[in-house]
Amino acid sequence: SSSSAASDVYKRQDEQRSQSIDGHAIHNSTFPSQYGYDYFYNKFGVDFFSDNNNRLANSTQPTLSDGLNVRFAPDGATFEIDSLWHIESGQQLIVFVDNNLVISDSAGGENRIIQVDAGGYLAFIVSGNITIDQSVGYTNPSGLPSAFALPNAVVPNVEGIYLADGSFVVANNNNSSLSDKKFIGAGTFVGWGGVNLNRTFDDGVFGMAWHNQNPTETFIYRPDFLLNTPMVMKQSIHEWREVDPRTAN
Repeated sequence: SSSSAASDVYKRQDEQRSQSIDGHAIHNSTFPSQYGYDYFYNKFGVDFFSDNNNRLANSTQPTLSDGLNVRFAPDGATFEIDSLWHIESGQQLIVFVDNNLVISDSAGGENRIIQVDAGGYLAFIVSGNITIDQSVGYTNPSGLPSAFALPNAVVPNVEGIYLADGSFVVANNNNSSLSDKKFIGAGTFVGWGGVNLNRTFDDGVFGMAWHNQNPTETFIYRPDFLLNTPMVMKQSIHEWREVDPRTAN
């Protein structure tokens, strides 16, 4: 409440300010500093968690219907995907992983591990780290250094939205005598705890020369994912702040 003096200037009493402090309104922001696992779980994940049909038994892609699908990885263990997941147009899949997520290529080839068609949507929301295993990617060919595995000529290895409360890591093979593979990702990749791109073509001989024509990691923006974001992940943007009372005539 406000009161006015003879000057018609409205004033707010000190105790009203104290009430705002008690309500944690001072310096409070409606914009969280981190859109991570807890934020999205509390926003909508908890509404789907009680349904056992939404629990994944293993890392095989679940059967999906058109529209929104929300799934939860098994608790207490690293969730590893090592075979193809294919999200088709019209399908929206959000996977909560309350641990670490690892994406690997069990076949050891140059494969697309996670594919999201135009019109589809896939998001992994992870409380730990997200690691792209050293097995995922394209091997640099033999011969003189040249550009290879160009994004307009080959498919990305991994597509989708990847949010990690920990780190997003593209792992290397930890072998100074062997070049790492070239990784191509399409979408959005977030590591709130850091992003570690560890790969190199250095093989102890001439491998470093391959860097003149190629990046070891390539990331492609997918604006269609923004357009296809499910409503449950969106929020109306409002900013609330205390303002000085206005002068009234």
